[in-house]
Amino acid sequence: MTDPHTTSARPPRREDRARHRQAIIDAATALFAAQGFHAATMQAIAARAEVSVGYLYKHFASKDDIFAAILAGHLDRINELIAEVQQRELPPLTELRATLDVIAHHFNLNRDFMRIYHDNLDAVLEQSHDEKANHRRLLIANLARAHACGELRACDVELVASAVLGASRELFLVLAKRKDDNPFTGMPNLLFSLLIDPLRPSP
Repeated sequence: MTDPHTTSARPPRREDRARHRQAIIDAATALFAAQGFHAATMQAIAARAEVSVGYLYKHFASKDDIFAAILAGHLDRINELIAEVQQRELPPLTELRATLDVIAHHFNLNRDFMRIYHDNLDAVLEQSHDEKANHRRLLIANLARAHACGELRACDVELVASAVLGASRELFLVLAKRKDDNPFTGMPNLLFSLLIDPLRPSP
């Protein structure tokens, strides 16, 4: 095991600290997914990240702090993906579909995070309340634009948004437990076929 504070007399550089912090987050993500949040210990996380326990505590005061950092990192990345889709200025429903696709792809690439998400849903919902409220507002605005430009028939966009978000949550919970290589890939199609396509205007 290496300790950044014992291998050199100089203080770790900013990029070193960032790299070690990410190594701790990656180690904790793997252990939380494999052992469960409560069973994983700070000692085990430090060992997997190849830092000393003392150095680990310089970055994170507790497992709760590490969990919060894991969740924040994924929420930040999801927000970046959503923003990248919005910058393409697509028609509203095409934008919605593209957004669901990039989120599903993110979760396919981060199965350990999805296991943590599934096993610690109450903590996830508590810590991500503001982000979820923002995603809800974006979805309502998207559906309102879709109606305004004729992509959707008249409907209660708040109720449709609630249905999409509720179904997405339940699908994530089910699919997170599956062993398939890319379990989330078909989710956007299913959401559209059940909740969006029936609201399109008749030809």
